[in-house]
Amino acid sequence: MNALYLSQQEMRAIKEIDVREAERCVEQALDRANANILYDLQLSGCGQHITDQLRRYERDLANYAKAKAAIKRAETRSRAWSSGHDVIYAIRDMQLRVEEQEKETELIRIDDIIAPPSQFRDRIEVRVHYQWRRTVDDPWAFGTISFVHDVDMRPDYSLPQPKRKLSAAKQEHKRQETLYRHWEQLRGLALYAVREFLKSGGDGSMIPETFKAKPARQDRYLNNFSCDFGRVDESDAS
Repeated sequence: MNALYLSQQEMRAIKEIDVREAERCVEQALDRANANILYDLQLSGCGQHITDQLRRYERDLANYAKAKAAIKRAETRSRAWSSGHDVIYAIRDMQLRVEEQEKETELIRIDDIIAPPSQFRDRIEVRVHYQWRRTVDDPWAFGTISFVHDVDMRPDYSLPQPKRKLSAAKQEHKRQETLYRHWEQLRGLALYAVREFLKSGGDGSMIPETFKAKPARQDRYLNNFSCDFGRVDESDAS
């Protein structure tokens, strides 16, 4: 479940990285075709973006170390060189994100830890709690908005249908999995909509208590604008 914000632990770990030292370790790892020196950077607690790039660099270094033929060694070294630079880019990107998050959360805070219900119905709901203030000297104001969406559970006959009819238990399990995917999408769209409204200078007191998500007109699915409660829909105004 993706979160809007880095955790405090991740932020501390990212801020402690010395980028020049990271560059030195990445270069030495390539020269030695060995990833051991990278463990000195202690990047494991820095969030998924950095660790994903680190894992890719480690795999590319391993392939480089195994290569024997000159052409293969040149190819694998080039790939490792590229992924090593991606590790540095990821560190710089995340350090910038830490700065942006610290600045943003001086005026806006959104609770992005939202647990799914134990059982889903066709009407799914995501409740977002948020705080905002105009300046750092102002007291925090609090609000909550509930986003609801009626999932269209009619079969999609454009997809291959099972040859055998599923048991009632398997049908319900499949139904719950489908509703969970829709809920996860609604959750992401809801968090993004609240955040963008407040970041753009919107007044938190004008956020409605409830909002029914609007599927795309051409189909029955949600899109990037479905939870945009601040957007005027011409069809609603007519």
